[in-house]
Amino acid sequence: MADVWVHGPKVELGPYRDRLTEINDFVDGFEADGNKILDGAGEQKVAGLITFICHCHDTLRLARMTDDVEYRNEVDEILSDLDKANDRCRKVQALNNERKAA
Repeated sequence: MADVWVHGPKVELGPYRDRLTEINDFVDGFEADGNKILDGAGEQKVAGLITFICHCHDTLRLARMTDDVEYRNEVDEILSDLDKANDRCRKVQALNNERKAA
């Protein structure tokens, strides 16, 4: 029986990099202001970013199913950056909760 290789959809990676930059800029701004407490809209934004990151992760995991090694390596790099951004957003949530409780 022959091996079957499933190919995922090849997606444009530029928009994912752009969104990662926006996410990291938002987190950097929060971290830079040691006293900032997010309001309801800010809390919703962080939750939305985490949801967005999860959606991107799912889409890119499918996209990396290709025999194009260079493309797959680029996707893996973005997936790694998404994991880091997700961790950072979750830390923002935790830090914000600590600041609200103080």
